[in-house]
Amino acid sequence: MLKLNSYSNIISLIESYRIISIFLTLSIYIINGIFARYSISAMLLLACCIVSSAFLLMYLYRISIEMRWRLNFLLIVEIIGIAVLMVLTGGLNSPFIWYFLNPLLIISCYMQPKEKVFYLIANFILLSATGYYQEQTLELKDYLLSYLNIILSYVLILILVNILFNYYNLISKKRAELRETNEKLASSNAKIKGLIEDILFMYEAVQAISNQRDRREILHILLDFVGRISPESQTFFLFNDWNKTDSLVSLKTIGEDLKHGLIKTVKDNYSQILKDNASLYTLETGDRAVLIKVSNLSDYGVIGLIIPERESHLEKEEYTLSLLFFSRLGAMLLEKIEVEAVNYELVIADEQNRIADDIHDSVVQRLFAMSCMTYDTLKKWDRMSDPEKREQMALAKETIQSSLKDLRSTIYNLSHKKQQIDLFQESVNLYLRDLERLSGIKININIDDGDDNLSTGAKKALYRIIIESTGNAIRHGKCQNIWVKLSIGDLKTCLTIKDDGSGFDLAQTELEQHGLGLYNIKSLIRIFNGNINIITDKGSDTIVKIMFSNMDIMKKLAED
Repeated sequence: MLKLNSYSNIISLIESYRIISIFLTLSIYIINGIFARYSISAMLLLACCIVSSAFLLMYLYRISIEMRWRLNFLLIVEIIGIAVLMVLTGGLNSPFIWYFLNPLLIISCYMQPKEKVFYLIANFILLSATGYYQEQTLELKDYLLSYLNIILSYVLILILVNILFNYYNLISKKRAELRETNEKLASSNAKIKGLIEDILFMYEAVQAISNQRDRREILHILLDFVGRISPESQTFFLFNDWNKTDSLVSLKTIGEDLKHGLIKTVKDNYSQILKDNASLYTLETGDRAVLIKVSNLSDYGVIGLIIPERESHLEKEEYTLSLLFFSRLGAMLLEKIEVEAVNYELVIADEQNRIADDIHDSVVQRLFAMSCMTYDTLKKWDRMSDPEKREQMALAKETIQSSLKDLRSTIYNLSHKKQQIDLFQESVNLYLRDLERLSGIKININIDDGDDNLSTGAKKALYRIIIESTGNAIRHGKCQNIWVKLSIGDLKTCLTIKDDGSGFDLAQTELEQHGLGLYNIKSLIRIFNGNINIITDKGSDTIVKIMFSNMDIMKKLAED
């Protein structure tokens, strides 16, 4: 039996018919009774009984829809009561014959087909018997012929009502299916939107990740995004060298039993685990793990999810697409780190060779020539005149100065700072000056010297954070002034962005998650283990203060 809330409109319709039929049949009965000189007190008593019983039945039907035995009991009581009422008021000639439709409507709406047929046939027989009881002077054949029009009309009405109810039930079923499909579609759209956002955030991470210290930091960032596939699950990465104690990388602590079962499962099935499709395994602990191999040119290991029991109803297809994307991205990032480490060494070696060649071709040759000249001068020193000695010393001085000039030029070519070039500051200043001209907002810039020591990834992240923050201040803050200050200390680097705009409700903004700006900033900060503090409120200034440890953002050689 269907729930009450699925038929609220039908119930209201049936109750409306009940009320209308009561007042119409009572009105006809009373008018007819007045002309027939019925007892006024008897008619009023009957009317009061009918009205009170009708409203009582409406209430009882509402609370009994989901209780089959009670519903059947109420139908039988009402049918017998109306039959008695018709016997007392004229049988098929009684105006209450149309009130007899009320229980039949409920039967047509709520009963199963077999029950419905039984009830309708029984009621049709009872209705005919009620009328025949009043017409005992007629033969059965004459009785049926006399009231054929009424009986036929009654049957056709019931047929029409049942057809309408069947169509309504079909429409309700299709509506429920459509609602379920829409919910699935909305869920899929939300997942796709989340995946697209993750891809955007991961793009920023890939752009800024070039100079991270080691693979484990990169894997922590990757697992942070993998965890969004199923927030209740545990994410992990297992290197293919699982004999090492630190081969398992995870964001949450994994118990020893679960860890042992996971490593054993991966080790026993490693050759069957694919890189282009997720595999589902049940661990010794009873937990389920969705695994996919991280492999491209090299084989690195396995990335996966340990699914909790409360999400065991989900199939692995729910995770495959996102997990496949992150596994390929992980392989790309790990290869990128290896390639950049090699490139870094090659660049250093190439630069060393270039410096050696430059010094050898210019400085060393001049110094060697001066050495030979000095040796020759010392041998002839006693025989040389004073003017010749001065000439030789001047030549030696000129050679030394020329060699120093070449050496200085070679060294200066290695340093942007020596050449008075700072590409990071120049890029930030150029962007903010253009933004100032386009928006009419005054932007004050103060960047400390020393940014040349920042890693390339850190510079990209800081540049993106400055762009996002100043853009948000102009679009949403309606400010007149913006202050951008980058302070590079011995241990910490602090980026402060302040505006004199209208501020915003931070808690509400984080709850609603409008746009990608704030979330994107936090993702970039998290890559370099930074901290962010936002001080704002509606109608007040906004201060965004971001702090990094120099150990995380300064130049260093990537390590395995």
